[in-house]
Amino acid sequence: MSDRRIPKQAAGTPRGLPSASGDGLAPSKPPAGSGNLKARALGLLAMREHSRAELERKLSRTRKTGALPPDRAELAAVLDELQTLGLLDEQRFAESLVRRRSDKYGSQRIAQELRMHGLDEGTVSGALDALNAPLQGDLTRALQILRKRDPESLRSPQERARQQRFLAARGFPHEVIRQAMKLHAAAHRTGAVDDAQDPDPHHAAHALSDDSPPPDTAD
Repeated sequence: MSDRRIPKQAAGTPRGLPSASGDGLAPSKPPAGSGNLKARALGLLAMREHSRAELERKLSRTRKTGALPPDRAELAAVLDELQTLGLLDEQRFAESLVRRRSDKYGSQRIAQELRMHGLDEGTVSGALDALNAPLQGDLTRALQILRKRDPESLRSPQERARQQRFLAARGFPHEVIRQAMKLHAAAHRTGAVDDAQDPDPHHAAHALSDDSPPPDTAD
């Protein structure tokens, strides 16, 4: 038998072109920095809802020092596909964020955070409309926070001012804070607080007549 050797691929032959051995196309290497963007995205979405801007920011981070970020067009295509499939949904994200924040923050603070996630005004308004439904609005939440922080009446001006600053920092509007402080003081003044049930802000507001002096004049 004759000793026939298969010639090696010539040096400098670009990948993806026919090799000198005649074996066809050499396997091409995936673009640098592409990674498995879709798998990473699905892993993040499995943990909780994300906005598109937040997910794009996380996927743009490189995991290794010196690694190139993913191609922007490829990343946009992955995000478009996830939105088309309903796996990435900004309305669902907004509703999820509202649920997580509503026990501690007012609507102004929550709206600010929604806008920071790049959500449009229609999505923000829709989420806040659901948040401020009857008996679940800012006034009810402010009263609940006051009861948890200070079950007794706010007797001193210093204590009232401290609670007002706390509610303001939590994103409650000034008018809501003023009404919540009045209702909280009025409930204690009339002995209407029931430890097993939150006061009804609508009933209490009706009980405060214009002729009676406000229980708290410090706004």
